[in-house]
Amino acid sequence: MSAHDLTGKILIPFNTHGGYGLGNSRSVLVKHAPKAKVLEGFVMEGEQERKTMERVNGWLSDHPITR
Repeated sequence: MSAHDLTGKILIPFNTHGGYGLGNSRSVLVKHAPKAKVLEGFVMEGEQERKTMERVNGWLSDHPITR
C-alpha cells in the first residue's frame, strides 16, 4: 500500500476473521496510507457463510458511501 499515493482516498477496512477480530489492521492501514481517510469498516467472524453474507449485504446497504 505504501507504494501507492492514496492521498485523499477513502479506505474502508473489510475484515472477516476466525476469532481474532480486527487486530491491528486499522493502524496498519493508517501507517501505510497516512494521507488517506480511513473510515470505520466491517468486521465479523467468518465461520458462518450465510450469516456473513446477510451481514455484509446489510452493512453495504446501510453504508453512507453506497447511497
